[in-house]
Amino acid sequence: MEESDAKSVVSDAVEAYTLAMGDGETHTFHVNIYPHHAQSTCRYSVFQGEKLVASLAPNSQGFLYICQNPGEIREDLLDQLCEAVELRHPDIIDDDEEQPDRS
Repeated sequence: MEESDAKSVVSDAVEAYTLAMGDGETHTFHVNIYPHHAQSTCRYSVFQGEKLVASLAPNSQGFLYICQNPGEIREDLLDQLCEAVELRHPDIIDDDEEQPDRS
């Protein structure tokens, strides 16, 4: 995805998430949800600013997992983002049995 493509995607972001870490750091992400994507693809694109930094997907248990992390975002931060998205969307379920289980 070129930078100009990322700008247009971020401007149409479905939801913004601001996460406060225990050390006082605050991180803001924009999450685009693609509910009709094929089950084997990442359904959630995560942007920080205008840059694609991660992708998330639901497993068969309905928990999100980190599908891609091109921005090399700390895993604990992405895990917190996954939990925040799950809280807003408790009906996230994927029937693809091949996805890893986070439980």
